[in-house]
Amino acid sequence: MMDSENNIDGVLRDAVRLFESLKAAGIAYIPVKKAEPPLPAEASSATAPIDAAPQDADAWSTKAGFEAGTKAVVFGLWRIGGALFAAGRAVNSGEAAPFPEEETVQAQKLLSWFAGEIKAGAVSEPLILSATAMKDGAQMNGAVLSVKPLIDEKIGEWKPSVVVALGGLAALIFTGSLETARLRGRLNTYNGIRTAVTHSPEDLVKRPGLKKETLEDMKMIIKALA
Repeated sequence: MMDSENNIDGVLRDAVRLFESLKAAGIAYIPVKKAEPPLPAEASSATAPIDAAPQDADAWSTKAGFEAGTKAVVFGLWRIGGALFAAGRAVNSGEAAPFPEEETVQAQKLLSWFAGEIKAGAVSEPLILSATAMKDGAQMNGAVLSVKPLIDEKIGEWKPSVVVALGGLAALIFTGSLETARLRGRLNTYNGIRTAVTHSPEDLVKRPGLKKETLEDMKMIIKALA
């Protein structure tokens, strides 16, 4: 590839010298410009809010305008009292609902318990935020971060006292890192707002043993709200 590029550069240099000679002789010419290599495809930054519960978000990918066969990063945001919870997931755009039923049930159990502990009443339904990713799963971090402006907008609108990242994708938004295990168990800050990281509903379904750590994190968050 390098030899080919060097040969092309040499031909172009010779052509430019020839045209410069023609120009000096008063003969008009059209300059030749080396073609730029195509840029790699990027993850789309398009985001689309869907104000619905995961189990009611039928045809969510159509609403978001995603092409069939692509993967997407989807976030659910829940408000409970002074806390805002965010959970992210990578899914196929052709799936009927962005969050599997088992994970939705796990999230509702966890958040309903939290609501009861802080006497916040019913758990609000989430706002679904979506961002497309590459078909092969590349540029996933870029797709996650592309939804950040919408999440920041909701934080500004809802003004929570604590923001809680449920899992690594949400943690990437608020901390710049996917490492849930390293980040959990302590309070951080995000734009001046206290933040906490704990396990995602997907993690809890796959590894029920993580529920003890998640409960510890929830108790820490409750104390932060007191």
